[in-house]
Amino acid sequence: MKTRALLPVTHALLSLLLAPQAALHAAESTFQSLHLAIGLAPSAPAFSVFAVDSLGQGKLDRNPVLPVTNAIAGLELAAQTYQLRGKPIWRITFNEKVLTLRSDYAAGAEAPPFTLVFNQKANHATLLGLMKPGERQMSLPCVLHLPDMGTLRITGNARDARLDYDARRFVQPPLVRVTFPAATAKQRRIEYRLEVVAIHPKLEGIEKNPLYDGSDGFQFYENGGATGCWAYYTVKALHQLGRVEDARRIFHPMLSGYAAGKFQGFDPKSGRSLDWRDWQGGGHGYEGLLVDNYHALLAVLEDVKAKRP
Repeated sequence: MKTRALLPVTHALLSLLLAPQAALHAAESTFQSLHLAIGLAPSAPAFSVFAVDSLGQGKLDRNPVLPVTNAIAGLELAAQTYQLRGKPIWRITFNEKVLTLRSDYAAGAEAPPFTLVFNQKANHATLLGLMKPGERQMSLPCVLHLPDMGTLRITGNARDARLDYDARRFVQPPLVRVTFPAATAKQRRIEYRLEVVAIHPKLEGIEKNPLYDGSDGFQFYENGGATGCWAYYTVKALHQLGRVEDARRIFHPMLSGYAAGKFQGFDPKSGRSLDWRDWQGGGHGYEGLLVDNYHALLAVLEDVKAKRP
């Protein structure tokens, strides 16, 4: 049967799946180590880049932070210090695994808080600690966990210090916001310490176990990865609904992929098999030849019976 010269299914389908990811902004890092990649927003005290790798493998290419859209009048960023009307109000320091946010009170310059806002679709960050019922404030110390990326322990030098914490699903874009209050006339200096940690049982050989290195994270294998498995039912359902062109937009690129051997073998970059892929087409399977991928070929019968356009 003659098939259309279209892209393989991973490219045709993944372009749709990648739409939320394409919205992620590109921003430059101010500091990067094997554990942290940090960027500072120029218009407000906030992170423009915030990537973590608790295992220290330098996997810091994902930036789940939302762009900063508000600008504070009179604010300037000089190196790693925010100044308001010429007075330093926030200073940020970094090292391999620790970043510190220090706020100093400046009379006549009411310092805004330091914010960290995540795109929920990119990473559903969670702040873990003690929070009183009915309040949106987290006591220190607490833990900030970024699934598939890493964890940070947050401490502070101020007694009874708390972070404002909010998560909203029904806004666009969905977000998770962590806010670090600034120094006041009563608390003239406040310092927050964020340390990258790996919290897991100390089991022998765990550092070599792929279960703990993020290789089973989002987009990998059954955690949102792309595969031809069970695509047959979607294609058949579209035919039954009379949506022949929609079915062929999915199925014909798959046929091209089958003909080119795109559903078998191994990815030379990752060393993993192509039966499961991430949204960029990289291999993340393990079987090499997954029979379920070829189940979709049954849809040839539906395609042949359908009228040609």
